[in-house]
Amino acid sequence: MRIIEINKIYQIITTVLSLVLTAFLPLFAFLQIGSDLINYIPKSGIIIVVIVVIGILASSARYAIYQYPQYSVKRALFSLFNSSLILIYLALFSLLSSMNAIEGTTFIAISFTGVFLLLSLPWIVFLVRDVYNLIDFSLHEEDYIKTMREQRYRLKKKKKK
Repeated sequence: MRIIEINKIYQIITTVLSLVLTAFLPLFAFLQIGSDLINYIPKSGIIIVVIVVIGILASSARYAIYQYPQYSVKRALFSLFNSSLILIYLALFSLLSSMNAIEGTTFIAISFTGVFLLLSLPWIVFLVRDVYNLIDFSLHEEDYIKTMREQRYRLKKKKKK
């Protein structure tokens, strides 16, 4: 197999995994426990629909990232878009993560908001990286293209020897 074919397979696998994790899994979970969730959080149906739509958009952006050269403004834009969507995704999940219940005379409150905030920390770092890359690639795109061409030329030259 050639490297290009392996990269295409990798792109398809990561896109499908991203789609399963960000869109199908929340939808499946909601269909399983949806009626109970609606009792605790009245607008949970709308939030889940938005989460699924954001998951589909994030997966599409993830696939689009691979369609552009590594050092390009378009790739950096899609990467920034993907990181932003994942942060919104985690924020919406943190809205669904607090449940309150009254059992007899006992009030039970469960909150996983801290877990989702902790999960969002790496994505904040990715978002900052993507903003930096976007600015850097915007300013120096010609230099990156020139460097990549020189590296390709050196590789071809080494293969001929």
